[in-house]
Parts: sequence; C-alpha cells; structure tokens
Amino acid sequence: MLTLRERLSAGLRNPTCLALGAILIVSLALRLFNLNWDQGYYLHPDERFISDVSTSRIIFSWPPDWDNLLDPDHSLLNPRSVDPNTGNPRDFSYGALPLFVTDWVATIYSKVVGEDHASYWSGVYKVGRFLSAIFDTLTVAMVFLIGRRIAGRRAGLYAAMVAALTPMAIQLAHFWTTDSWLTFFVSLTIWLLLRAMDEGSRKSFILAGISFGLAMATKGSVFTLAGLVAVAIVLAAWQRRDEFDRLIQTIAWAIERAMLAAIASVLAFAIFEPYALWQPDVYIDQLLNQSRIISGTFDVPFTRQYIGTLPIAYQIEQVVRWGWGPVAGVLIFVGALVLAKRLIRRPDPAGLLLIAWFVGYGIVIAVPETKFLRYLAPLIPVFALMAGVAIEAISEWFSRRNLKRMAVAVPAVLLLGVAFWTAAFMNVYSGTHPRIAASEWIYANVPPGSVIQSEYWDDSLPLNLNASLNANAYSYTWDGFDFYAAPPAPEAANAIFEQISQVDYIIMSSNRVSSAMPQSPWRYPVQIAYYDYLQREMLGFELVAEFQTMPSFLGLSFDDRSADESFINYDHPRVLIYQKVRDLPREEFDLLMTQATAQTVTNQRHATTESIMLDGPVGELPVVNDARWSDAWTDNGAVALVWWIVFIIVLQLAGLPVALLAFRRFADRGWAFARITSLLIAGWLVWILASIAWISFRAIWIWLA
Repeated sequence: MLTLRERLSAGLRNPTCLALGAILIVSLALRLFNLNWDQGYYLHPDERFISDVSTSRIIFSWPPDWDNLLDPDHSLLNPRSVDPNTGNPRDFSYGALPLFVTDWVATIYSKVVGEDHASYWSGVYKVGRFLSAIFDTLTVAMVFLIGRRIAGRRAGLYAAMVAALTPMAIQLAHFWTTDSWLTFFVSLTIWLLLRAMDEGSRKSFILAGISFGLAMATKGSVFTLAGLVAVAIVLAAWQRRDEFDRLIQTIAWAIERAMLAAIASVLAFAIFEPYALWQPDVYIDQLLNQSRIISGTFDVPFTRQYIGTLPIAYQIEQVVRWGWGPVAGVLIFVGALVLAKRLIRRPDPAGLLLIAWFVGYGIVIAVPETKFLRYLAPLIPVFALMAGVAIEAISEWFSRRNLKRMAVAVPAVLLLGVAFWTAAFMNVYSGTHPRIAASEWIYANVPPGSVIQSEYWDDSLPLNLNASLNANAYSYTWDGFDFYAAPPAPEAANAIFEQISQVDYIIMSSNRVSSAMPQSPWRYPVQIAYYDYLQREMLGFELVAEFQTMPSFLGLSFDDRSADESFINYDHPRVLIYQKVRDLPREEFDLLMTQATAQTVTNQRHATTESIMLDGPVGELPVVNDARWSDAWTDNGAVALVWWIVFIIVLQLAGLPVALLAFRRFADRGWAFARITSLLIAGWLVWILASIAWISFRAIWIWLA
C-alpha cells in the first residue's frame, strides 16, 4: 500500500490531478473574494434570519442539561421550539445541520483566536459564509468525480471548470444560507450512488444513505432524493440479475440494500434533526407550509412577482441570461442533447441515474408558481456535467476531422466565454454595496429631520453606519407604506396621496416591491400607476440619486434588472432616491389616477375574469421589451459592428449542418444557404410553437430555436 507521501508525489506528477487542483484553487478564490460584501449589515434576509436563529435559539452547554434536551418544546437545540409569546412552535423551514456545524466551528475558532465570532453582531455570518465557500468548492470536486464516471476524465474536468465558474454558485457561496451545503450533499449522494451501483456492496449503499440523510438535515425540500436512491437500487439490481438464479433473490438483494440505506439515512438525519423525528407533526407541517408558499396556494407578498410566469420557460431564461451566462447556458442545452443521444444509443445506468435526478427534481421546481433561481442549485452538478459533455463533444468533432488545433482552441474559447461572464459578475463584489453607498449619500445630502418613505417588505435606508452616521443622529423619520395591501382603488389612491404629501424623500432600496405590482394588474392598478408616474417624475418628486452595481468587464456592462429578484436584490440591488421638488395638488393627482381608480380591485392572487385590457403600457410588455435586449451591447457603434459580425458567424455555423445535408450537391455544398437556413428554421419553430401556445413569443425562445 502506498504511503501518504507517495500518493501526494504521484498526484503532483498526474496532469489530471494538477488540472483539478488548479480548478479547485480558482473555485475557492472566487468564492472567498470579498466575502464580507455587505460589511456586516445583514442585507440578505434569509441570512439574517438564519443568523438570528443560530445565535438565539441554538445554545450549546457543557455538561449537557438533559432535562432541557429531553423537552422538545423548550430545548435549546431545537430551532422549532415553542415561542413563549405565542405558545406555538417557531418557524424554521431549513435544516439544523448548517446551524450546528457553523455554531461549532465558530465557537472553536473563537477560542483559538481569543475573539468572539459566534454571536450575531460579532460575525457568525462570516464563519457561515466561509463554510458555504468550502462546501461549494467541494461540490466542484464532486462534479469532476461524477463527470469522470459518466463521460470520462476530460468531460469531468470541463464540467468542474464550468461549475467553478458558475455565477449563481459563486453568489450562493457568498451567503450563509443552506443552498451551497445542500448542493454539496446532493452531489455527494449522486457520486456515492454511482459507486454503489458499480460495487453493489452493503457499505456503499449505507454511505449513500448517510449522505441522503445529511442532505435532508440541511433542507427538507430535497426529499425527492429518496427517489434517486430507489432508482439506483433498481438499476444496480437489474445489472446483477444474471448473478442470481431466481427473481426473488434479485428482489431480496434490492430490498436489503434499500433497508440499509433507509436506516443509515434516518440515523444520519437524527443526529442533526432529532426533534423532527420526536415531533414529526411540527416538522411536516412546516414543510407543507413551505410547499403551499411555493405553489402559490398560500399567498405571501414576497412570491407575487412570479404570478403569470411560464413554467420551465422562466427558469430557462434565468439560466441562460444570468445564473450560468449565455455561453454556459447554450452549452448546457447542447450537452443535454448529446447526453440524451448517447443514452438512446447505449443506455448506461450511470447516465440514467443522472437524468432521473434532472427530470425528477426538475419537475418539482418547474411546476410550482414560485421560481426563485436558487431553487435550481441542486441541479448545478447536472448542468455543469451537461456543459462539460458539450465541450468534449465539440472537441471530439474537430478531432475526428483531423483538425487538431481546432480541437484544442474551440474548447479554450468556449471556456473563456464562460469565464467572461463570471468575470463580469464578479464586479458585483468589487465595490461598495449599493445600499451602503446610498446610505453614505443620504447622510451627505439629505437634511436632518427629513421624512423618508420606506416600503414594507424591503429594507429601509439609510443604514446606521457608525456612531455619528445613523438615523437617530440625523433625526430622520421613516414613514412606511404597504404597497402590497389591496384596498379598493379609490382608497389605495387616497392612501398613496396622503403618504407622498407627508414625506420629503422616497427611497426604493430595491425593485422587490415594484417588480411584483405589474404581475397583478387586477389587484394593484393604483400601485402600478404610482410607480409609473414616479419613474416619469410626475408626482412632484425628482430622481436625485441612483446606485447600482451591474455585471461588467472590459468596459461592457450588462443591465440585469430583469433577472430574478433573488439574484439581484441581495448583493447588488438598484437603489433609487427621489426628492420632493414641489407639492402635488390633489386635483392633479386625481387626474393622473383617473383610469387606475376606475378599475375594480380583486384582492386575490390570480384573476378570475378575462379582460381585453393589456396588463400594462405597451412599451412595458415582455414581447415589446424583448426588442431592447441588445441595447447594452449596441450603444457603441464599433461594439455593435463587432457583435453584428459575431451574429452573422453564429447564424452561419448554426445553419451549416442542415445546409450541408440539404445542398450537398451544390458546388459550395450549401455554404451560401447556411444563414438563411438558420433564419427560416428558427423563425418557423418560434412561429408555430407560439401559435399553438406552447411557448411565448420571447427573445429567449428565438435564441434557443
């Protein structure tokens, strides 16, 4: 057996190990870059909640107080203990594993350095973010192992590089939430199941069961992973059917592995979630409550921006445009086709297992109305592998034609394209957070004693920056307003007028509230009109300051205000500050609101009657707004020329395979028809699918076609 030194020496001489090591170093560096991006102001609401639970509800003591630990209603290790004020179990929709591990690490680290890092204000979030970065980097390693098993070493390395450069993964690793942890345990479970299918041993299925239990202890929403364990056992049994004389022996073998995996998962889950097993009614009720929120049956304000969004289409748009970026997004779809083709030609249990997770979990997140981008995190290993398979397939295509240089150059260019979007996204963490910058501006420009309007369900500004720069020192008064309330239209208009008459400044610290209003025109006609007139400076207020950090690189900036709310409003929201420049007469206000106040308000999540009225102004309709998708890329004439040339090349390459087949008898074998072929086929696909209402007429579908 090789010693540790010999293994390390062999690894340093192995090109694959060196490449993977470099990828992991890049991955960790990206995730640790400016980890204190909000300077301790807890500008992520979920992170704020988890930190509060970790420091107020979870208290370790030694020696253990067994009387307290054996009382689930009052235990200091139960995040769902009874609230003494209400007598009801406190809400906690996540798993306790990240709380316990972070608290342990923070406590040990505090003792080592002699400083407190385990309390709310001393920086427990920093420890949580650091661990998120570590777990997400480990996910990159898991992606390589999964990719190597399914598609080979090179595809595994390509997939690991894409995973390391995924903007959404980098962003989630900058938060102390459960997403990075969950993605790691999902990836680990998939890899262990692949090993279990190959080995078939009891030990391998026990390890996979433990990993599944840890995933459940991280977040209960990943219960569908149990189905993947079952699929792996069935596939493993099917592979070994010839080893047994009778079918009953095969079934017994599968049942034994299933029982061992189930017991292991329950025991692993019980270590971190003992009270969930002790009081399953409380745990299950809170999971069901989250399910009702996600489905939209429980109407909460912070999910109303998803009303009317198309299942699957919305996620595809967010993946391609923002979460993974355009190059990686296209590679994912190409890789999915390549992987599907390979599995059809030669079914492989490992590939089938990956597709089972993609389809099974994909359905779970595609069907509900709420579509937070972070819900796609457990699919990161699948998406990364698909992109890796695509890059490898493209490289092999050139190799088979003896184009060796292209076989190396094209994958390099594709990875550079992926890295370009990553570099642009990293600009988010290179400067001051917009809310902090806005707060500094407010203290420098807003007179003391001013009345500031803030929106319910969003953070109020200015932040308290220090002992001298704080709202109390400047005698600022916040006048909150609930735009989500839906009284009759005349009452809503009257309330808004009284509000804007009393305030000196209107500060929108993100688009969280304003982006939800247009999705429910039957509910918020007055609120929609208010935001429209405010933006057009027709309410007596003038935009005096705007703070936004957009993804940008090499002089190119990308306006991501159309991205998913959860993608932009935590680490780089757009902050708008309006100053009152005149008192708006009531008569003028009523005139502006005439059409809005004449509408009947239906205070429900979905409209029940059809209307011939458009959902909003023509210029704001998605199909019209899509026409402006290239504005940020074509403002400069020289840049526009470059993109136009690139677009012509893309059209040529996209249509070339079809043209070569259709016009192979021509002298140029169809080269001249390639671009027109692309346009005709894509145009026909979008037209016919939009006509039968399978898709909407949007730019994202045109690009996919």
